Amino acid sequence: MKKLNLTELVPGLNQIVIKQSDLETRSGKIPIARLPIGSYLYGLKADVEQPFTASAVPSNAPVTVLGSEINTYSMSYRFKIGTNSDIDYFMEEINPITDGEYGVNSGTYFDAPIMFDVPYNVYLDSNIIPRTWTFGGDLNTGRRYPIGIGTQTAGLSVGGWISAASAVTEEYNGISWTASNNLNQARGVLGGAGTQTAGLSFGGYNAYYPDTEEYDGTSWAVSNDLNVGCSHIAGFGMQTAAVKGGGMTGGVLIPTTEEYDGTSWTTVGDMNDLADAPGSFGSQSAGVSFGGAGSYNDITEEYNGTNWNVGNSMVVAGMRHCGGCGTQNAGLAFKEWCEEYDGNIWRIANPPNNNWNSGNDGCGSQSDGLSFGGRDHVNTGGSALTEEYNEIDITSVAINGIMTLSFLVY
Repeated sequence: MKKLNLTELVPGLNQIVIKQSDLETRSGKIPIARLPIGSYLYGLKADVEQPFTASAVPSNAPVTVLGSEINTYSMSYRFKIGTNSDIDYFMEEINPITDGEYGVNSGTYFDAPIMFDVPYNVYLDSNIIPRTWTFGGDLNTGRRYPIGIGTQTAGLSVGGWISAASAVTEEYNGISWTASNNLNQARGVLGGAGTQTAGLSFGGYNAYYPDTEEYDGTSWAVSNDLNVGCSHIAGFGMQTAAVKGGGMTGGVLIPTTEEYDGTSWTTVGDMNDLADAPGSFGSQSAGVSFGGAGSYNDITEEYNGTNWNVGNSMVVAGMRHCGGCGTQNAGLAFKEWCEEYDGNIWRIANPPNNNWNSGNDGCGSQSDGLSFGGRDHVNTGGSALTEEYNEIDITSVAINGIMTLSFLVY
């Protein structure tokens, strides 16, 4: 990658223009400015004059390709502050791909800590996420608020809402959906866990159901109820080791957590915050709940098999009635936008092609995800659209974009 000249900041307003073509980087921490001893960085403002985008020609494409054959990258940027040996102060992330003139968070100043004893640098932490969404086969029954279980090539879409609660179950084979046997109790906004041949559904609405059902790859069998009937919940894990986090009962949000051992549910430690319809992914010993409407709808909580711990917030607030899949160290959240989680921080990723307004869900992994159902601005009653999230195979990259950084120094 090219090295930018390290700019020595001076008292007053400083501006640095960064052209993405000057960086030529797929990822890395790049020092861009140094603050002298005894100075105070009042704030950093980043204006994206041209959204940062990267396009790549698939390796199997001919030399001349149509515009529709060129893949688009997501590129995220975070600013960090620290000494040369300790880059530890996180500032903010700039969304590189947005509609309109500016990226998310542009035009906002972010303060930095006072450091009088040593000089410190401002770093641009650049990361490209080479994954994108493509359309898959449509659901047979379009609906919102289903739950997703399984993988991208062996998935389940369970329950949901059309004009009333739905009991529909469909199986995905990586290409198309096939109708299977219905749930015993129709419900939407429910929780789910497991695989296509060993699935689990629990809770749901329209009566704050405590119902639990197990799927064997063909049909659903009733199991023991949740201790507290609820909907709008976080759910993850396997059929024999699942977690239900938070949710709503009687119109009131609750922090209650329950664990399933393949037979019955046991109440364990509460969540830290109340979240309405959060997304979730992971296992019983390493799970994640994120977003939802409540006190802070950009919140992240990690479950370690015993307790919930608050993690770093999402880049964009508003992940309610959304999809999630993956593991605690490699998770994916998707709705109208998409973010990837590495077990520590969230990064903006390529958004789905469909503008999922609310109520979609999915399954799979961070590199092989699946999104389906929900409502969009066309299908408000329930969408049948399906999208797959996969790695991009590339041999060349073209990068464009201009970012102007403004520093106020005292």
